[in-house]
Amino acid sequence: MNTKMASYMLNFGIILLSVYAGPFLLDVFGISGPVLRMLSIGLLAGGLTLLAMKIGLLPHLRQKNEDPDKGSED
Repeated sequence: MNTKMASYMLNFGIILLSVYAGPFLLDVFGISGPVLRMLSIGLLAGGLTLLAMKIGLLPHLRQKNEDPDKGSED
């Protein structure tokens, strides 16, 4: 398995985890209502953002490799 496929599988796992984190939080911590909804949406949005960054849909969010000795060039 190459690293690109492993990266996709990891991000898919993060998305699945974020979808199932809502009921887990409800059962374990007793969180319910709007707080649970906000946490679930936040986790899902974070997972989708990571996936979009990995497949290259959001190139402007990637960190640039800069040389710390040269400083940033504007």
